[in-house]
Amino acid sequence: MLHVFLAGTNEAGECEWKCPSCVKPESQKDHVYEYAVIVTWMGILDLVHRAMIRNGDGPAMMAMWRINMLRMWRGNHYKYLILGHRLLAGMCPTFSESQNKRI
Repeated sequence: MLHVFLAGTNEAGECEWKCPSCVKPESQKDHVYEYAVIVTWMGILDLVHRAMIRNGDGPAMMAMWRINMLRMWRGNHYKYLILGHRLLAGMCPTFSESQNKRI
């Protein structure tokens, strides 16, 4: 496996360097640690999300929706993925004001 961005080279070619997480066999991975890291990050995201809602920070809530889109895709929650996409498309219009007036 080639990891150009990790190897520090801009040339796309074979090298001897391998990503340590890719080389490590599945039996040596610490699944408890990986689970704890994920749960910690999810807890931090939840606290940040609650603070955004309490403060009424609209732009930050929209940024959180963008992050949640990845979580919805990964968790196969396609119904909420489509709804989130519609929300983001409605809040971030693709046309400028002058283009909207012409249409």
